[in-house]
Amino acid sequence: MSCRGRVLLTAVLCFTCAPAACSSSDADDADAGACAGEKQRITEFLAENRDCTDDYECGKTPAMCAFGFEEACCTVYLAKSHDAVRWQTLRDELHACQGGGPCGCCFGLVPEPACIQGKCRPGQIKSSDGGAP
Repeated sequence: MSCRGRVLLTAVLCFTCAPAACSSSDADDADAGACAGEKQRITEFLAENRDCTDDYECGKTPAMCAFGFEEACCTVYLAKSHDAVRWQTLRDELHACQGGGPCGCCFGLVPEPACIQGKCRPGQIKSSDGGAP
């Protein structure tokens, strides 16, 4: 199957997968039950690791190969206190279930983490001088 190129518009155009990396993700679209257990574990992990009261408590971490869960250019936003080893294990399990292979990621500006309504989320993209573009 061909890559449909996931596109995210923030302040720049980003693509999050290369054609070789998309075939298993496209297959998942055709079979919604594929990797359901792995996806559920990631969904639960994200829900349990996003609580915050201040922007400082939030961080961004790679979502490489966890297609469908990235929020901005292969990045997810979690509380800095999240279990990084557990996140990597969950991410790797989903990637293996989706068939492995190379993962592509976008090149572009990634928003800084922010605490929005008590959850770590993408905030604003900051320009090189520290302000919003």
